Parts: sequence; structure tokens; C-alpha cells
Amino acid sequence: MKKTNQTFWHFFTSMKTGIIILGLIVLVAGLGTFISLDVYSSVCFKLLLGILCINIIACSISRFKGLRKRIHHPPIPRNINAVPHKICSSITGTNDDLFCNLEKNLRSRGYRFTSAETDDGWAFVAQKYRFGYWGAYIVHIAFVIIIIGAMMGTLGFSGGFMALKGEVISFNQIPLNKGSATKDYEIKINSIEDRYLANGERDNWYTNISILREGKELARGNTSVNHPFSYDGVKYYQSRYADYALIVIEKNNIKQEELVMLGQTSNEKEISNELSHRFKQRVDKSDLYVKGLKLQNRPIVYLQIFVTDKGEPSVVNLTPGQNRLVFDEYKITLLELTNATGLEIKSDPGVPIVWLGSGTLLLGLIISFYWRPLLVSGIFTPQDRSGTLLMGMYAGKTIKQNEAEFNGILKELQRIN
Repeated sequence: MKKTNQTFWHFFTSMKTGIIILGLIVLVAGLGTFISLDVYSSVCFKLLLGILCINIIACSISRFKGLRKRIHHPPIPRNINAVPHKICSSITGTNDDLFCNLEKNLRSRGYRFTSAETDDGWAFVAQKYRFGYWGAYIVHIAFVIIIIGAMMGTLGFSGGFMALKGEVISFNQIPLNKGSATKDYEIKINSIEDRYLANGERDNWYTNISILREGKELARGNTSVNHPFSYDGVKYYQSRYADYALIVIEKNNIKQEELVMLGQTSNEKEISNELSHRFKQRVDKSDLYVKGLKLQNRPIVYLQIFVTDKGEPSVVNLTPGQNRLVFDEYKITLLELTNATGLEIKSDPGVPIVWLGSGTLLLGLIISFYWRPLLVSGIFTPQDRSGTLLMGMYAGKTIKQNEAEFNGILKELQRIN
């Protein structure tokens, strides 16, 4: 049993395991871009993320004891072979003076100084920015937090709907494309606005919504593109907007109302061209088809009317309350202009966890890059009344900076010794 546990522990603490799992995650995610499947919600993808998470946690636990010892109890060299040799130098002097000057020099530079006696002399180790060793460790923990947040995100839901101004939609009637949810309230669309700037450029789409329960307003707020409205852990994102014209079609004293979706144009000279690119909308229970355009920031609508046996279509322009006769038999009246909003809803319980992980990751990277540990160690060998101190600094990844720091320590020590 003990051997089996050791085998599992070795498997999950192995760097090879982490690399293989990362490769599989990249492969599965890559397949998701070519296959129309939601691989990120699949059991396979979640399992791979879970194994990667366990691998990182196991590696972190495995390294913790050594990391703690490295920070709080760095090894003091016991012989000259244990002194760093890449950045290294020696200095002679009397035992007591050299020791005192060395300790004073290093402590004044912010180093944590530790010494010990050897068989015939003494040795030391000094650290600066020692907590910088935690940087890589924190980065690993951050990845664990982000993975947990990503997995929690699969427990959320998302969907969307289109609604007209004044319409009330039961939350439970909103079609969801991911997950499931049940709420005991409705969403009312109070107002919809397609706002333009003074220079004619579009500002944003704005929707004012209320959350209702049995007719009582629980919350009210605005949503616009990139500025969602939040309630009960659900975010409402502004995603679409559409203008509509409510028209009445009358033939032989029979009236029929129809809601026609409108495009928008700012150039009346391009009406014919832009209408040609729109899809025809069939009027329910009739042989009529309609296309529509609205002039930007003006209550003028252009309707292109098709009848299956009438040949070329007829184009009319109307303002609310106006009517036109087309094909000498259809009376078209524009009752009112209205609009509809398209809202996306989303609940992702993993978002705050991912943000926490991202912040932790940033902290770890800052510590790793801007709080790099410096370690100087050496050993003193006595010779008659004086002796020689051989000391060196670990080169690390910033050899030039560490070498400059070491040279500064050495020059100061030579000056005062």
C-alpha cells in the first residue's frame, strides 16, 4: 500500500506529468476550434483541468519544505567547494576585524546575516530579498486558483432574448444556451434608446430594466454595451438593438397589424440600394412581403411592399399616423415606431475566483521579477595571525546585476578592512 501511495505521489509531483497534461489540454482546446462542440464544458476537459490542478498542488506541497528551509535556514558552507564560484573573490585580514566589517557591511545593505564556526575558522551566509523565493510558488498557487475558477464557471448559465419596449419577460422563459436556472421574478423593459453623439456617430445602446416579483419592483437599472446591469448574481449585457414599425394593412375593410423590423440609414439617396440588401418579411396570412428602413434620428420610415402577383415592388415613405395606398388595393398605415433590445444574461460563479487568481498571479510575477533574492556566502580560513575569506554570490538569472552588487560589497569591505 505504501509503495502504491509513493507511486501516485511521484506521478502527481512529476514535471513530466504536468507537461503531458498541459499538452492534452492544448490539444483538446485546439480541437474545440475545429469541431462545433463545447469542449470546455465536457467531462474530459474538466478531468484534465482537475488532474493539472492536483499536479500543481502536489508539486507545491513537495517543494514547500525545501522552500521554507531555503528562506529561513539557508545552508552555511562547510568547505571552500560549497562557496559559489561563478561570482567569487577572496580578501585577507585578521579574524575579528574581517568578521565584524563583513557583518556590518552586509547588514547595512539589508542582508540577513548568519554565521557559524568551522573546524579552523568560520563561515557565513547572507540573504537579501529572501522572500522573493515565494514568487514562483505564488505563481503556481495562482494557477490553481484560476483553474478552480474556470471549473466553477461551468456551473453557471447563459442565454439571451429580444424584447420590445414595455414587454415583461418571465426569467424562466428566457432560452438558455448553457446550464439551467430558475428564478421567481420577471424582467420588464422600461425604455430602449439608440443614442447618437452631436457629430452623428453612435454613442451606445441603452436599456432601462426593472426586476419584478408579483408586480413589485425589486431592482431597476441601466445596461449598455460593456456596462452590464447586475442582480441576484446575474449580469444583463446589452448585445443587440432593432427598430420596428407597427403598421396596419387594410384591404376590403379587413385590417391586419404587422410588426416590421427596420434597418437604419443616414443617407436618403441610398434607400433603394440598402433596401435591396435586406431580407423580405412575409406578412402573416397574406401574399404580402415587406422590407423597411428608418432614417437615423428621424421618424421617417421607408417601406418596400411586395405582392406575389404584382411584379415590381412599391416603395412608400411614412411618418407615424400617415398612410399610403399601394397597388390600388392595400392601404398601409404607420401606427407607431418602436424598438427592441437584445439582452444576453450570464451567471458565472467562477469569475471572482478567476479575478482572485489573476491578482495572485500578478503578485507572484512582480515578486519574481522585482524582488529577486540575493545570496552571499563564504568561508574564512586562518593563516598565522590573519587569514583569507573566500566568498561568492549565487549568479542567478541576473548575472550582471548580481556581479555589480557583489563588487560593491567587496570594494566596501576592502576599503574599511
